[in-house]
Amino acid sequence: MNTAKLSVCEKLMRCFSIIDNIKNLTRPRAKQGDNELEVLNGLRVICCATIILGNTYFYILRSPLQNLEAVEVWLKSGFFSIVLSADLFVDIFFWLSAFLASYQLLVLMKLNDGNFPCSKKMLVLNRFVRLAPLYYFTLLFFWQIVSLFGGQGPLFF
Repeated sequence: MNTAKLSVCEKLMRCFSIIDNIKNLTRPRAKQGDNELEVLNGLRVICCATIILGNTYFYILRSPLQNLEAVEVWLKSGFFSIVLSADLFVDIFFWLSAFLASYQLLVLMKLNDGNFPCSKKMLVLNRFVRLAPLYYFTLLFFWQIVSLFGGQGPLFF
């Protein structure tokens, strides 16, 4: 379907279409010759989901608990071993991110006859500009928002 003729409301509704989103997620995006690296992006998504799951459980376990029997049930389940290995998934995620960034940099260098596509300072600045807003938002969120609605007492502060 041609999305240029859709109204703003129709475009907004199509953003939440399961069929369109599954088509976009399963369609290969890599250039010819890089198709074998597409699986690594999927592995990064799995790592991100596991890291978020692990941090969610760890955040719950650090808070004051009233029902220790529920925690005992969690610890005995086989699923919880995935939660406990969330710190290992962080290492895998960092390794994959560095590998894919290095690979893309080498591809750009190959197209540029072995030279960097831009200066090294620009590469660092680009990375900082991409990551700093997320970092500052996280700091602001935990500093202002969580302290308002998070809880009270010595274990919270």
